Amino acid sequence: TTVVSPQVAYIMADILRTTVSNGIAGRAQIPNMQTAGKTGTTQDKADAWFVGFTPYYVTGLWIGNDSPQIKLNQGSAMAAQLWKIVMTRVHEGLEAKSFERPANIVSVNICTQSGKLATELCSRDPRGNTTRSEIFVEGTQPTEFCDIHVELEICTTTNKIANEYCPEDSVQRRVFIKRQPPYNPANHGGVIPSDYQYTAPTEVCDEHTEGNWISDWLDDLINNGDDNENENDFDDGFDDEYHDYDGEDNNNNNNNDNNNGDN
Repeated sequence: TTVVSPQVAYIMADILRTTVSNGIAGRAQIPNMQTAGKTGTTQDKADAWFVGFTPYYVTGLWIGNDSPQIKLNQGSAMAAQLWKIVMTRVHEGLEAKSFERPANIVSVNICTQSGKLATELCSRDPRGNTTRSEIFVEGTQPTEFCDIHVELEICTTTNKIANEYCPEDSVQRRVFIKRQPPYNPANHGGVIPSDYQYTAPTEVCDEHTEGNWISDWLDDLINNGDDNENENDFDDGFDDEYHDYDGEDNNNNNNNDNNNGDN
């Protein structure tokens, strides 16, 4: 009787493989052999389990006592370690082997935050790249793109969404997290997540307005106008003195000529 398809079985095996390669069952990893499995511990450490498998064998290991009143001083990590010792001996002389990948398995880059197809913004998450390749049974992979990562133009003066009147040198493009559902610390006892600062703002800058923009424009115009007038005043004065100087020189030359005529 077929319980699950080969594709579903392969994905489950891959999930349990990462429990050993990257998770809490790392002590069960057999050298040079793909290993998958799951740890287990009953209440108050009365029992410790590890059930694991390789491309060759499946084995379950239990550590405990007949009476649950007798407690263990360690948890399931001890069972995983003992499982490795036993299974390493069992696999001696066997060729290194991986789980066979069936047809109709596809790999897709997804965003770990939304579970949807990754976008360029996911790689620019201010907390770090959130893209990862995952496998799916063909036809079950996500088709929508991540909508958690958004890019906004921010006014650096107010840290709100920039409007058309914000000065260009105060506007920056940043990637934010759009939380679904929205998170309000006031509704959660004032608890603020460590990454709350990266939440996308919803308010628009209210410091730079049309009235402020016109006022700033007039100030610039008036100030620049005063500067131009001062320049003109300075030039005119210089020119007048220059002309007077030339006039004096001409008068002196004329006087000299008259004196020479008298002589």
